[in-house]
Amino acid sequence: MTKNTLYLILLCLMLMGQASFSREIDRGLEGQSDQKRIALIIGNSHYQSRSLRNPVNDAQDIARTLRNLGFSVMLKTDANQAIMESAINAFAKKLRRGVVGLFYYSGHGVQYQGNNYLIPIGAISSIYSAEQLKYKTVNTGYVLGAMANAGNKLNIVILDACRDNPFKGFSRGLQRGLARVQKSEAEGTLIAYATSPGNTASDGYGRNSPYTKHLLRLMPTPNLPIELLFKKVRVAVKRETGGRQSPWYEASIEGDFSFVRTRQNITPSNPTNNPLFEGYQFLKAGEWRKAERQFNQAARKNPRSVEPWYWKAELALARGHKQVSINYLNQVLKQKKTHIHSLALKMKVLLLLGGRNIKKAKQLGSRIYKHHPSQALKNWVICLKQVSGFIITATDIETQCQSQFPVYQFND
Repeated sequence: MTKNTLYLILLCLMLMGQASFSREIDRGLEGQSDQKRIALIIGNSHYQSRSLRNPVNDAQDIARTLRNLGFSVMLKTDANQAIMESAINAFAKKLRRGVVGLFYYSGHGVQYQGNNYLIPIGAISSIYSAEQLKYKTVNTGYVLGAMANAGNKLNIVILDACRDNPFKGFSRGLQRGLARVQKSEAEGTLIAYATSPGNTASDGYGRNSPYTKHLLRLMPTPNLPIELLFKKVRVAVKRETGGRQSPWYEASIEGDFSFVRTRQNITPSNPTNNPLFEGYQFLKAGEWRKAERQFNQAARKNPRSVEPWYWKAELALARGHKQVSINYLNQVLKQKKTHIHSLALKMKVLLLLGGRNIKKAKQLGSRIYKHHPSQALKNWVICLKQVSGFIITATDIETQCQSQFPVYQFND
């Protein structure tokens, strides 16, 4: 056997090993993204007395978001006790090893003797003493027990149910808000409350409660660990309510979970002979004239490419020339209607322009959501729509949604 032949055999073995190793990595990533997820969502608004504005909206919006994030969703709204318990039993039967389970409830809830009770529709008028809560409502222990029996490693329970006591006829023995769950009931479970134990939460004045609004905004954030997500929700709700409402969570879980898990996109640190990348570096450094020269050079180098015009739009926005940015983006989209980054940036600029442009931004977002194949772009749209009610400056968007902006890949 000659040296050349031996060398070729060794090279082939090395390549085969690398290919096998690469496939194993891909399988691991696919296993994470294909993990089965099941959710039961309940929202009760229309009580005979002490009705609430937002729980049905909250439940519908959470259900829609979770479906977009790969969950199989069971949704119940304005449910009585029988419907709630039947849904919980059906949900529990679907849980098994390897499945992530999520239970979300929005509506009235009370605490009695250290137990938390979720109030079904029809229950308020039929309960005359605190003792009857055990028989005519749904104990959160019932939910936790059903989930624990499944033997799966991760369950998530979200309770936006800490409104004021809905029972006018009695209050003796009832404590404010909800109680902390005993650790023995919560193994392998993360339990999130709309406010801290013993306190009440706001129903809100918009479409969603303050807690659920920020939960909806942050859930689509790629690669955001769930415990960090709830910390961010806590900060946002405290800020919005002036500290009157302070969300709480407790966890007895192992490993990491993110609602959106993506492969990490790696941008080359210094693509060779790429004026777009050099212009991008100047743009980040605030050297706008140098950035403009590089983008113009890229346009001359490749006159048919829309990329230089996209970056000119980014530069115009950085300079505060929003309408100029829109003009550049329209030029890009005239040639390439599905250009991901231009669509994302146009929606952002329209929101920043304000006035009638906010309606245009939402219309553009709806078209993107219905017709564009990019999930990253859809996640951006979801986030912008959720925060557009209080966006004022570009800084607000950077803070709330920029992690959702589709990653731009520079090529050599």
